[in-house]
Amino acid sequence: MISKKEREFLVTIGDKEYIVDKTKKGVNRSRVYTLDDGTKLTVEMLANKLKCRNSCARARLNASSDPKRVYKEVQKVEGRTRKTNDIAHLMDSRSWYKDPLTKLMLK
Repeated sequence: MISKKEREFLVTIGDKEYIVDKTKKGVNRSRVYTLDDGTKLTVEMLANKLKCRNSCARARLNASSDPKRVYKEVQKVEGRTRKTNDIAHLMDSRSWYKDPLTKLMLK
């Protein structure tokens, strides 16, 4: 997925590869990840392809180099996702003090 022009700016630092972009303000480095099938891509490229945030793409690339797992469709979550928020619906937030067990507890 890296173009021939970008391969000219490919630099290896340690055991990691980076694309170096020199601008007037300084030097920008983008980490290049290599998948098991030999595909090289950056976080921004994966985020654009999956239509997700950079943090989601970075987490996928750090977790695995398997192309099936990296390119898997992003699950869209609506609303609250934590399991603890399900417990909040058990008690009414407006009349919690009227509950007999709560009155007993507050004595």
